[in-house]
Amino acid sequence: MLRALFRKFAFLGPQSAKDAGKLTVVLDLDETLCYVFHPQEATGFQYQPDIKEDAIIDYKTQKTVLYVYKRPNLDKFLDYLDENYEPIIWSTGVKEYVDLVVDAIDPKRIFRNRLYQEHCDYERPFGYPQYEYVKDIKKLRDDISRIVMVEDDWPGMLKQPDNFVFLDKFEAWFQDEHLEKNVPNTLNEIKDLPDIRPYLRAKFMLKYSWAQQGMLYELSPQDLKMAEAITKYGLKNYEKLKLKYNQLFDPNMKYIESDKLW
Repeated sequence: MLRALFRKFAFLGPQSAKDAGKLTVVLDLDETLCYVFHPQEATGFQYQPDIKEDAIIDYKTQKTVLYVYKRPNLDKFLDYLDENYEPIIWSTGVKEYVDLVVDAIDPKRIFRNRLYQEHCDYERPFGYPQYEYVKDIKKLRDDISRIVMVEDDWPGMLKQPDNFVFLDKFEAWFQDEHLEKNVPNTLNEIKDLPDIRPYLRAKFMLKYSWAQQGMLYELSPQDLKMAEAITKYGLKNYEKLKLKYNQLFDPNMKYIESDKLW
């Protein structure tokens, strides 16, 4: 009864026949997939890059234009997502703005759903100085073991850090390989796992890093064993990481979250 009620109000419905069984990949927009320059905000918070923009958008309701710069390799990355995963866009921006930008960078309409600021929680995370729009992956579906979020901003990852692939901000002033190598490589590593969270916990160590800084999380014995193994084996290649995954976690064992201070 409760599960049926949850599904009624979940942000995402069941997977389509095309996507059945595929890993759900939820992507942030600004500074993850692209950089958007707002001339009205160019007062120290933003700057206009020296490179040529990929699109100029007429943002009529705000009486301005938006200059859109795609992250390197974005077009090929979106084709790759469309073929192999269930891609979703989730931004903290308002719907009108997000739709304008996504329409510009995704002419093939590969994203199965679009989620906006209205789908975020507005709150002040523990130990954080200000209120933020925070994404709660548990509101997407009742089972989040095969949902991964690709994000550049850590406040967006606070509620379920073990579901995140973190990448550097893109501000259109440098070339990078995140969408060409880093993110696709990680997605390839996890796409067939029954539960992606133990693997991503070991790879990115977000909870461990934050706990070391005295923020947010208490470490479980599992976290401490993981950190010890990572120190011992390193993270330089997939085989060592796979070895560590098999050694530390039983793939058939149900995932249990660490206690968190929230």
